Parts: sequence; C-alpha cells; structure tokens
Amino acid sequence: MRITYILSISIIFFSSIKLKSQESISLSNAIQKGLENNYSIRITNLNTDIANNNNSWGTAGLFPKIDINIDPGFSGNKKENDYSGQSFLGTDTSYSYTSELQNFGMSPGVSLNWRLFNGFAVKITKEKLEQYQKLSEGNLAIVVENTIQAIYLGYYSALLEREKLEIVKEIMALSLDRYKYVMERKKLGSAVTYDVLQAKNAYLADSSNYLMQQMNVKNSLRNLSMLLGESSGKEYILTDGFEVLTVNYEYGDLFNKLQSENKTLKNQFINQEILKKDINLAKSSLYPSLSLFSSVSYPISNTSVDNTTTKVNGTYSYLANFSLSFNLFNGFNT
Repeated sequence: MRITYILSISIIFFSSIKLKSQESISLSNAIQKGLENNYSIRITNLNTDIANNNNSWGTAGLFPKIDINIDPGFSGNKKENDYSGQSFLGTDTSYSYTSELQNFGMSPGVSLNWRLFNGFAVKITKEKLEQYQKLSEGNLAIVVENTIQAIYLGYYSALLEREKLEIVKEIMALSLDRYKYVMERKKLGSAVTYDVLQAKNAYLADSSNYLMQQMNVKNSLRNLSMLLGESSGKEYILTDGFEVLTVNYEYGDLFNKLQSENKTLKNQFINQEILKKDINLAKSSLYPSLSLFSSVSYPISNTSVDNTTTKVNGTYSYLANFSLSFNLFNGFNT
C-alpha cells in the first residue's frame, strides 16, 4: 500500500506541474510564428536580397568606370644668406638675409576606363547572375518548406503523444479498478494473495507508463517550442485536433507534381544552367578584347618667392586610347 500511495502522489504531482507561461496555439499560428522566428529563413532571405542586388548590368561589367583624381602637393625651401663687402665709400659692409621659396600645386583630373568588347562575357555574366537570383529564391523556398514540414511533424507529434497519454491514463484507471476489485474479492475470500499481487503489479506498471508518457508529452511540447524559436520555459496548449486524413495518390499525378513543384529538383536544373554559363565564359577568352581609356587633367600651381605669389595655370591635357588585344597562343591553356 505504501508503494501505491507514493505512486499516486507522484502522478498527482507531475499532473499539476505547469511551466511559467502557457499559450493556446493552432497549427496555422504555429507555422506563422515559426516562419517569423526561424534564423535560417532570415539568413537565406538576406542572401536572396544580395543576389537580387548583384543581378544588374553594372555588376556584369557593361558600364564604364569613371574616376576623379586630385593630386595636391606642397614644397618649400628656406635659405639663410650672408654678404660681406665694401661700399662705394670704401667702408666694410656685411649683412645677412633670408630667402624663402614655397610651391603648392594641384592636378585634378577625370579618367574613364571602358571595356567595349570582351567576347560576349558581359551578356553571359548577366545571364549567370539571373540564374543565381533564381537559385537563391529556390533555396529560400526549400528552407521555408522544410521549416513548415518540421512544424507540421512537431505539432502532430505533440498531438499524438497527448492522445497516447489519454489512452495510457484510461488503462491505468482500469488497472486501478481491477486492483480494487481483487482486494474486495480477497476480503470475501474468493481471491488469494497471488491474485492481489498480480493486479497490483499490473497497476504499478501502468502507472509507470503513465508517468513516462507525461514526460513524452512535455518533451514533444518542448521540441515544438524550439521549432517555433521560443524560449524553453513556454508551454503551448494545442487547439487543433488530431485527425488522420487518408488520401489516395496516383503515381502519374505524383510524378507530374515532382517535375513541376519540387524546388530541390528545380535548383538542380538551375545549377546545370550556371555550369553551362561558366563554359560559355571560358569560351569568351577565344575572342579579342577591345578597351577604351580616356583622361582629362588640368594642373594648377602657386609659387611664392619671398612673400611674392605667382599663380601659374597649366593647360588642359587629355588622352583617348583604344586597346585591342587578342591572345594567339598561351600554351594550349585556353
């Protein structure tokens, strides 16, 4: 009787344990919360934004590069001079003076560098960037699908463990009734001690299973809380019921959905297209390359000699240069 009493107290104790906070949640709300808090989705979404920003003609190298250059410079020279001699009256004269030279110059300019043709590499690179954008969007879809699948499994696993708990609780109650029934039979002399011990052992085993199933329920709720990105001290009350839906599938329909909707398969096709673009980029080195370089500069300088400033403005200098290069032989590497 002592063991039975202790076990009953344990069952009441574990049944009354509640975590710090509880919240009712449905499956749809769980999916929404999990998608908002999932860090993998956030990271993949940022990678998708990066791929969208990179998908431009500027990244592909279509437009020229324009730079503004300003080269300021300063130099100075200070010298002490001593003089000794005779004046026109025949007297000895000596004195010292300081000469100072300062020069400040600046040469602002603008330069332009433009690759006019490089074997269609710009067009191929732009197409490759578009494929990278599609691949990033496909990766985001896969992460979202995997997150939804994990939340589905976690939510229904918790519902399943809760259903098991109700069944185990009912079995434990039946074992307790049978144990009490055998005890009454023993009092009336229609049962022996062996029957009582057998019924008691069955009740204790079912009670132990009930406690273990309570822990399974709490663990399943804790796992669901982790999938939703919430703290471990939060317990959810699941509002949706545990319903098993039976659906008849046909192989042809499943195969068509696989080809049209499977994101992983689509990403593999996109990877093949990216590899083809890499081959075309390698072939672009077989063509000549034409570049344009142009620059304009205007030098300015100020020269000061003994506090007398002279401003010198230079003349405009400009340059335009076309460069055509074509590799004839490089050891069969191309």
